[in-house]
Amino acid sequence: MDRPRVKCSSTRAREAAALRARASLLANLDVAVRWGAAKREQAAGGQFGLFGDGDVPPPALEPAAELSELELLRYEKEALGIYLSSHPMASYPGLAEAATCTVAEVDAHYRRVTSEGHPGRVRVALAGLVQSVVKRPTRKGTMMARFELADETASREVVVFGRTYDEVAPLLEEDAPVVLVAEVSQDGDATRLVAERLVRWDQRGEPGASVPEVAVVSFELGDVAEHQLLELRSVLDELGGRTPVRLAVATDEGRYLYQVEGAAVDAARLDELRATCPWLTATLTVDKHALVAQRANGFDRRPKEPPVEVPF
Repeated sequence: MDRPRVKCSSTRAREAAALRARASLLANLDVAVRWGAAKREQAAGGQFGLFGDGDVPPPALEPAAELSELELLRYEKEALGIYLSSHPMASYPGLAEAATCTVAEVDAHYRRVTSEGHPGRVRVALAGLVQSVVKRPTRKGTMMARFELADETASREVVVFGRTYDEVAPLLEEDAPVVLVAEVSQDGDATRLVAERLVRWDQRGEPGASVPEVAVVSFELGDVAEHQLLELRSVLDELGGRTPVRLAVATDEGRYLYQVEGAAVDAARLDELRATCPWLTATLTVDKHALVAQRANGFDRRPKEPPVEVPF
């Protein structure tokens, strides 16, 4: 069995030094360009001193802060057209868990839900980054927008118009991390996504945001003993708060999501939960079920699903 490669301290030090050097070069790019232009002008004019005293001295590079992972990924996308080393979604813990399905799974999710006897329009919550925003007037004189929503699996075009445009348009910025509530409907041989609500991931904690959140506790069922599950229930009681808890349980048959009856945790104490039960991961994310069930004005559109009792 191949063992995972672990970077030694010297390798990490070299990579960190390279990143610092890259950040310094980028920050001083304009200075270097001006120096190069001055050198060319000097060469073209033949302005050289006998002992080199007329030469244009190289500029001193100003120190610069290290590039963040998001900045590095943005430069990769600009230079290559793709994210090479990672994806920006990975920089926002919990964002992917806020989606009903991935962007690539939208069509399959739509077919599955409509085949079960539901109407021809399905509401979904999608998570990703906003890209390629275009805003323009309609024939009626109102405004509409088109943009791409991209996650690690694919990207899809989304349209927004009507009253929703006024709410969503100020949030549409390039590479903004968002959770999108959209209506999926059949449009010829394809499906169309129409935005109903947009939640900026980086603004969800601000006053007045009114975004439902949930703590997702994930673990491999085969690696957990019964006494550990009982300990988890006890710890959840000790860390009680107002954020509901859902269990993401991975088994050989797949991954299952359970809502624990009556369990709610203090979101500020998730670190204590991770420390007490190191065999799990706990992530604070947007409650996609509650978000999809809400209208834009806060009223429910369909009945909420009853919680599932987990037999500890």
